[in-house]
Amino acid sequence: MFWHCGWPPLYTKHCTIPEWRGIRDEKGRLVVAICHNSDVGDAWEWADSPDYPEKAASLAYRIGINYIIYGMTH
Repeated sequence: MFWHCGWPPLYTKHCTIPEWRGIRDEKGRLVVAICHNSDVGDAWEWADSPDYPEKAASLAYRIGINYIIYGMTH
């Protein structure tokens, strides 16, 4: 996976370490998903740029769709 490090977009492997966290309610259900240093939002924003890696954009869309489906079913 490639991660975005600064502006303009420069793609280097492992320039940051992604962290995934979550906040759960009293019943243990995930209510907040936190993705730090993963640039999921940048992948959504730059998905149509020919310079952005397609693999990263596709993964970001799959993550977003999973968030939506989880939110609608739990």
